[in-house]
Amino acid sequence: MQWIRTTSIKPPEGRSIHIWQADFVEWSDRGRILESILSGDEIDRAGRFLRSGDRDRYVFAHGVLRTVLAACLGCEPASVSFVVGPHDKPFLKPLGAHTRGCHFNLSHSGDRVLVAVSPEDPVGVDLEMVSRRVEVESLSRRFFSPAEADHILALPEEGRQAAFIDTWVCKEAFIKAVGEGLTMPLDSFSVSFDQDATRLMKCPHRENPHLDRPWSILRFPVAPGYAGAVAAQVPAIRVAGFHLD
Repeated sequence: MQWIRTTSIKPPEGRSIHIWQADFVEWSDRGRILESILSGDEIDRAGRFLRSGDRDRYVFAHGVLRTVLAACLGCEPASVSFVVGPHDKPFLKPLGAHTRGCHFNLSHSGDRVLVAVSPEDPVGVDLEMVSRRVEVESLSRRFFSPAEADHILALPEEGRQAAFIDTWVCKEAFIKAVGEGLTMPLDSFSVSFDQDATRLMKCPHRENPHLDRPWSILRFPVAPGYAGAVAAQVPAIRVAGFHLD
């Protein structure tokens, strides 16, 4: 996926998905503006962070989310309102006819944020820093399916970290799209990498009724040092990526 730099936001149409990324450093002079469009609850949450950097990145991420959604819905950013689902996934609160069928998801890590919007279909997006050090062997065996863990641990040691992160972002994107949080075990489905294609698969002896419906998943580079993935309940995924200036 190629990222198109832009200052304008246009809503996706049909069964296409738009993903916007933004860089905290590039937006550092807009912190006050972004904070001014947040809800009282979001400001309260931001105030609970002990470190100012974490607080500023929360304001940045949620301010960018409101900016993107407002442009897609044709309203003011401060007017965007959310409701929380049974597993803490946020949804748009109805705002006239504009919000019908509008699905979104947010992910942020380090200095980057991703916002995915789909007009018709549930969507999930995940972003991770590649440099984040993890205990690859123990976490793969503990949380991933046997096929995924075997694949990662069969790689040369220098390639395991990247393979783990690639698998993680794909699984997180799918879980976020479904909206059940970690009530869906990570080992109840498997991610398969076949050259440039990424597939979601059932695991032997494990039930996952969500895979009875068509899902698509796409991995993509975000920026140096970051990996991303998007999942949507569609037979074939069509994604356009935009870098917001």
